[in-house]
Amino acid sequence: FKPTYFSDTLKQNKPLVLFLGPFSAGKSTFINYLLGHDSRWTGMQLTTDKFTIIMQGTEESKISGRILTSNPELPFRRLAEFGNQFLETLDGIPVPADSPKNISLFDTPGVLESTREDHS
Repeated sequence: FKPTYFSDTLKQNKPLVLFLGPFSAGKSTFINYLLGHDSRWTGMQLTTDKFTIIMQGTEESKISGRILTSNPELPFRRLAEFGNQFLETLDGIPVPADSPKNISLFDTPGVLESTREDHS
């Protein structure tokens, strides 16, 4: 028995890889490494202040979250369910690189680390 629903879904939508971690942990640097060039601002300070979807495209440009989620040719329409405040913090960046051809990369703002040890 081989289920076909997973392969059918992959044919219709590219997988979305989400990068999470504290700020300045190297999320954007790792994405640059995967792409083979510097397409994202990196540094020691808080640099990624938006949620950014990196996908294959012809030229590197910025697409607003509202346009990204309203384009029927892109698989991001359901992200609009998170509301207008989220859409204001979402960008898409088509990247003219060999990667990512079959996936989209989702870069996130850094998560602030807690200094408390007791989280109860």
